[in-house]
Amino acid sequence: MELQGIQTPSVSGASTVHGTFAVPGSLTTPASGKGLRYVTLPTSATCAGHSLDPAVTTKGKRAGQIKQVAFFLGEVRVAKVKHPKKGKVVSLPVAAGAPTSLRAEVTLEPKAKGKKPKTVGATASYEACA
Repeated sequence: MELQGIQTPSVSGASTVHGTFAVPGSLTTPASGKGLRYVTLPTSATCAGHSLDPAVTTKGKRAGQIKQVAFFLGEVRVAKVKHPKKGKVVSLPVAAGAPTSLRAEVTLEPKAKGKKPKTVGATASYEACA
């Protein structure tokens, strides 16, 4: 039996796929905030050691203005350093498998007695470590 005159249907089309790949521990949101004058946030997390290592400014005069620095991962305070020395590096623990949001709150010494201390912040976000 022979089928004559029957055509098989053909379909053509196009699609576009867009993907992004990020290195584990890399910076996903650039560091921002007025607190960057007093602390340096890392450009990436250390996945092998599961840590983030922000540092206090290396400028002595500016570091001398700092009363304390509090570091938060998400909404949880993980470290607080009172009167840090210039260049001090603080190692913060990072959980594997979850993106991390780092916030540093820098409390400055009051400029005059009886004044309230000023607080400035800096934030950054990091890709999850595998």
